[in-house]
Amino acid sequence: MRELEARLLVDCQNLLGECVLWNPVDQRVYWTDVYGQKLYSCDPEGQSLVVRELPDKLGSFAFDLDGNLLAAFATGLYRHELASGRSERLTSF
Repeated sequence: MRELEARLLVDCQNLLGECVLWNPVDQRVYWTDVYGQKLYSCDPEGQSLVVRELPDKLGSFAFDLDGNLLAAFATGLYRHELASGRSERLTSF
């Protein structure tokens, strides 16, 4: 059996860090701080950290083919463009 070793990439001290995903479009790791209402990303070595302020709590997300988010915010499901920060509501809860 192969042993894996975990290492801390970014000491961001999230309130509730969730949904760690790799985005193949921009080759970055993404995760959300649900209670902090932020979206984080970094390169595979934990460098080039980008922190985006979000309009609401983001509980979960996936990437579309363009690398943008299908985002489950507390207020509903949105398509969220990373470059512009614009969101389009797809449905509400």
